[in-house]
This record gives sequence, C-alpha cells and structure tokens, in this order.
Amino acid sequence: MLQTQTCVIARCDECGHGPFDPDLPYHPDVARHWPTEGAALDALAEQGWQAGGPRLRCPDCAAVAVCEADGHDFGEWVRCPCPGARPGHRSGPDRRCERRYRYCDRCDLAETTTTTAAAGTAVA
Repeated sequence: MLQTQTCVIARCDECGHGPFDPDLPYHPDVARHWPTEGAALDALAEQGWQAGGPRLRCPDCAAVAVCEADGHDFGEWVRCPCPGARPGHRSGPDRRCERRYRYCDRCDLAETTTTTAAAGTAVA
C-alpha cells in the first residue's frame, strides 16, 4: 500500500543541520519527523533549540548568537600541559609551556595567550 503523509522536519537556519532523535542512532542524513509544528517545537525546545521570530537555531548556533549579543562567558586560563615541544609553543623559565588557553562555556570559542603576555591579551 502507498500512502502520502504530511509531516514536519526541522533544520537550523544558521548551519542547516537537523535535530537528532535521542531514541535512534545518530545519522546526519536522516531527518526527524513530527506530525505537527507544535510537536516539533516542543521536542526541539527539549533539545535546546531556540525559535525566535522567523529563525530556528540549533543549540550550537543559539549559543553563538547569545555570545555575539552578550559577549563570551570564558572560563579560567589553563596552562598547556606540553613542555613547550609542540610547534608554536615554547618553554618558559620553569621549563613548562608558556601557552595558556581558555574556552567560552557557551560556544566553545578558544582564546590563547602566553604566560609572558599581558593578562587578557590573546595572541596567536
């Protein structure tokens, strides 16, 4: 038997990715389907998606939008565990790598500096 059914699928307006089905193995080419827009929006909200006006954003793109509007939420600086042997890294007087990292707790943006650079100054 052949039947035609109408359903709702969702894609992020920023990156184009669709939501995953938490009950099924993730596969990027398989779209999740809902019977109504309301059911889709409810399920998407549970996964951290944001619907605002005409835009629908996945959790990752929603986090980036918040950071663009409000600024990043950086964690503490963490020293690189290498002894300064990686390309672009160098060892300080204590024979530890001088490179430090910190990440935004929302969007995972990374900043890098060195222990010899002024605090808060990001360098490549």
